[in-house]
Amino acid sequence: MKKFNKNNLMYICFLCLIILILLFLKPDNNFIIISSIVIVLLLIISVTVWIVKYKKINTPVFYFLFICYISWFGQFVLVLFNSKNNGNLFIFSIQDIEGIKTAVLYSIIGYGALFLGALVNIRSQDELLNLEYYKDFKDKDYKKAVVIVAVIMIIIGMPQFLIKSISNLRVSFSDSYLSLYEIKESDSLSNITSNLRMFFIPGIIMLMIAMKDNKKIFKTCLLIVLYDFIVSFACGGRGSALVLLLTAFWINFSQIRKIKVKNLIILCMIGLIVLKLFNVVAIYRVKSNKDVNTFFESMEESSENGVISSTIKEIGGNIFSLYHTMKIIPEYQDFSYGYSYFASFIAVVPSIVFGGYSFTKDAALANWLMTQLDLDYGPGYTILAESYYNFGFLGFIAMFLIGIIYAKNMKNNKHDENDDEIIIKNIKVGIFMYIGLLTFRGSILLVFRYYFYTIFIPFLLIKILKNTIKKNKGRDLV
Repeated sequence: MKKFNKNNLMYICFLCLIILILLFLKPDNNFIIISSIVIVLLLIISVTVWIVKYKKINTPVFYFLFICYISWFGQFVLVLFNSKNNGNLFIFSIQDIEGIKTAVLYSIIGYGALFLGALVNIRSQDELLNLEYYKDFKDKDYKKAVVIVAVIMIIIGMPQFLIKSISNLRVSFSDSYLSLYEIKESDSLSNITSNLRMFFIPGIIMLMIAMKDNKKIFKTCLLIVLYDFIVSFACGGRGSALVLLLTAFWINFSQIRKIKVKNLIILCMIGLIVLKLFNVVAIYRVKSNKDVNTFFESMEESSENGVISSTIKEIGGNIFSLYHTMKIIPEYQDFSYGYSYFASFIAVVPSIVFGGYSFTKDAALANWLMTQLDLDYGPGYTILAESYYNFGFLGFIAMFLIGIIYAKNMKNNKHDENDDEIIIKNIKVGIFMYIGLLTFRGSILLVFRYYFYTIFIPFLLIKILKNTIKKNKGRDLV
């Protein structure tokens, strides 16, 4: 317990020091450079504290925290390590240094609170060790129940999953990625049927972990992941594609096998190819009437900049949403005081119950910002900006609680004497990892809904089904 308190206290002290440095910085022409140094220092301190405390980084929580850092601060990192084309960065495209300073200050406070929430919830390395558990179910009835529910989820979600992917491909190829923002469901019933696709990927994740000992099934699931990755990239939806790929990576190299040194070179090469495609898609997706030549033209255009720096530039500009939210609130609109979180929670209930009124619209802050700025594309949003949207600078409390909640759902503190519950928890972690990582460039919007329908309900059904199977076996014996 002493070591636990020491790590947390050390992080709080460093965080306070960084905040004090920023407070005394003048918003002049040197602010971006100096704040970039401070932001890189925040990364070094955060990673160091994590490694000292947990001694491992191949965990969903670390992935989430690292992606949030790159998403919110990435462009500042480029200022120090990539002076070329800095003028094209969002943080250099506006002259409001005072506004940037305020956004940076809150970003560091919010990120620090998020990271600290994770540190507080994960008390020791032991709560992360079970995430690398390999053994199969001891209770075969339990496994059977899990597989049945996973297959049901896949069957329910597959039609709408395929319809949506094919529809998006058709629209994005004939026009551009921007046209996808114009597609709207016509009524509450169509919303319900289209939302059935939410079951598909969590069902695949559940089947991957439950049937990890069956190579054919596992490889089939990986092929489906690859299909979704290719389709998402082809449509221009890079964020969801990378999140699914990272989730599959974690499952493969924690539930199935360990990362070996000889595989690192291959993994690095694959990673660079994915990042290259990420940059190509950024150019390719806004073009109309696409064909093979369009793809190679986009590839040639993307070659003008480095692969890693271009990716960080694309991902790392999400301070945009916080900056503009601060410009709108509270000057032109009052704080939401938690309403967007409430709306996200109520969105669990289908809109048809409320006569067609959708609370999802009230929580869709990316759409709100798109309307406020009169944009014809989705600017994205962040849980950081949402916390300010609700509570201003007091939103760091919400960020701390989010850190606790996310860490709780991405760790495994089950005891070794119950192997089956460890596997069940790992499945929940895999699904929540997919759900949680999607919020690196989005609000809390669908977290409650996805958790309720793809974790809470399915695992309740698994418990019921397992008991039913055992009862039927008992009757047969009698």
